Amino acid sequence: EDANPSDWLENVMRLLFGRPLRVSLPLDPFGRPDFADAWSAVCLGLSSDHMTCADYMNLAKSQKDEMDCPSGVVIGPSDRAQYNAFLVTSPPGDADAA
Repeated sequence: EDANPSDWLENVMRLLFGRPLRVSLPLDPFGRPDFADAWSAVCLGLSSDHMTCADYMNLAKSQKDEMDCPSGVVIGPSDRAQYNAFLVTSPPGDADAA
């Protein structure tokens, strides 16, 4: 039986816990985010909300539809700040994260 890759990815995202993050990437000469220079990115904020990656993606989708948020932006549930990335974290001493 062929597995649907999106089902597999959603299951993986349910296993990843972390926090919403606001990142500012450097811009290329055309004003677009320069992913090739990601080392120069600046972390502008880290949410206190702890959630799964799947919850973050569902929140982004529902807010885009309901609140007319820009694509890729999530409004934090507790602080109402804007976030554009997700930082995966693991508990201290987690052998699987090493």
